[in-house]
Amino acid sequence: MNATQNNSKKYGNGTLILAIVLSAAAAIGTWETLRAPSQALAAPRYTQPDPLDAGVQRQTMIAEQKKTTAKIGELVTLLKSGKVKVIAVEEKDDKGKKK
Repeated sequence: MNATQNNSKKYGNGTLILAIVLSAAAAIGTWETLRAPSQALAAPRYTQPDPLDAGVQRQTMIAEQKKTTAKIGELVTLLKSGKVKVIAVEEKDDKGKKK
């Protein structure tokens, strides 16, 4: 019977500790809600714009076109500098003849 009493005390203490921890967590949650109810209950806001909005799509396309234009400008500058040369080669078929 002594072993049974030890097991009861062990499980009883564990259950008591668990109840205390859960009560503390609930109390902290309640305290935070009461302290700043507008922040705790407010629905999360979307940080990204709606992808189906035509205005947003247009602005995104314009931004991407500006990036592309800048990259093409860099390529033109590089080609004009003479550091890069473009050599055209005629295409040959499988038998080595020019097409």
